[in-house]
Amino acid sequence: MPKGTSKSDSQEIKLINAADAAELIRRVNSALSLMDDMQSTIIRREYMKNEQPVKICMALYIPERTFYRKQKQALLSFAYAFNGGQLVQEAYKLLNDKQPA
Repeated sequence: MPKGTSKSDSQEIKLINAADAAELIRRVNSALSLMDDMQSTIIRREYMKNEQPVKICMALYIPERTFYRKQKQALLSFAYAFNGGQLVQEAYKLLNDKQPA
């Protein structure tokens, strides 16, 4: 085996990982673009920017109770919008696999 193989394999793995990450980001942004503005804002700020719910509530001028209701709606919308509903299909499959026969 040639000496440089390990280093080149490592670089190849890094390139593959970077390409996979870029594709995942594209899919997430595509799903967010299909959602309404309030829902996508909640997802972006809470999960991508790691903002606290109280801070998001103040920025959106909504009470916390409304925030949590809209957050649930946003998560469901994202699950349906991401990659053609892939998350919903996987959750459904997991739930059915756990059911006794």
